[in-house]
Amino acid sequence: MYVWPLPENIANLNPETFAKTCKIGYRAKRIIKLSEKIVKEGFPTLEELENLSSEEAKKRLLELPGIGDYSADIINPHGGFPIDVWSVEVFGKLFFGKEPENNRQAVEEVKIEGIQRWGKWSWMAFFYIVQDLENLSKKLNVQLRLT
Repeated sequence: MYVWPLPENIANLNPETFAKTCKIGYRAKRIIKLSEKIVKEGFPTLEELENLSSEEAKKRLLELPGIGDYSADIINPHGGFPIDVWSVEVFGKLFFGKEPENNRQAVEEVKIEGIQRWGKWSWMAFFYIVQDLENLSKKLNVQLRLT
């Protein structure tokens, strides 16, 4: 039986040993800081986040070190549209028929478009599309890929 490690245990790890053992590099320090914050200040469980509004849950997630807009949209039990500089290329092609000239600058525009198109189902649409790029590429006769 596999279980998730407890924040109390992670907070007490040596960052270098953690990084090497789990092969997570620089992320080890971030994960330990995140665990320390959860242990010291407490944080709502996923069930408790689910009882908050989508906006409030995301706001709380963004308070955590190392969690940005993309990660918050993935973790939020209410879902979101987790667009980043890699996935914006795929969704730019789908929405506007072309790759964005500047992926980083296009993130917000693509995110807004996805939410307008799919609303509360945005996260599910995102997940489906990134899992089925090969079939969608054939069906739409366009090369979709995540770089």
